[in-house]
Amino acid sequence: MEMNRETLKHYIIDDDNDIAYVGTHLILDLVDIDQSIDRHSFLSVFEQACIESGATILFSRVEEYGLNSGTTGIIILAESHLSWHWYNETNSIYIDLFTCGNTNPELAIPTILKFFRPDRYVQKKLLRGIISFP
Repeated sequence: MEMNRETLKHYIIDDDNDIAYVGTHLILDLVDIDQSIDRHSFLSVFEQACIESGATILFSRVEEYGLNSGTTGIIILAESHLSWHWYNETNSIYIDLFTCGNTNPELAIPTILKFFRPDRYVQKKLLRGIISFP
């Protein structure tokens, strides 16, 4: 199958760089987060961040690993997912946000940072499924 801009209807077209890609994957490592935050609020904060990115929430689930232990969670989006792993013992949280279509996952970052107030964080951005055009 020959690939061209017309056949890639589910891809994001970047004409400036002559590429198309299926989605944007953000990786966030938040270290030394605010210790006073309520871990039971994580899901609502992440859901709000997903909505702000333009995504549609389909399903959410959180698992807690006991009192004073970490949590892991996932939000399944029509456009992909957000997942996290919180390590209470190191006061760090690691977040993956992958979206495709007409979303902008970077719009979720201010809400996440405002809630967790990390002393430092690392952000990585990956374009997934890149196709170059000649």
